[in-house]
Amino acid sequence: MHGCPDGDFALAELTLLTAAVSRRWHLDPVPGSRPRPVAAATLGPSPVTMTVTRRPGPGGVFPGPGS
Repeated sequence: MHGCPDGDFALAELTLLTAAVSRRWHLDPVPGSRPRPVAAATLGPSPVTMTVTRRPGPGGVFPGPGS
């Protein structure tokens, strides 16, 4: 099977990046904005416009358990 040699690393890095961003920021799609499939070399979504708001708490992070 053919694929990117570092595909697994890229997927892990994307997962960690998404977790880090969503820890401090709340992302909501703008009303009426919907991703649609876009055919290219691979099938992927079209861009989605988002509203970004800081999460509450010190440094934008919710207090942890026991806080």
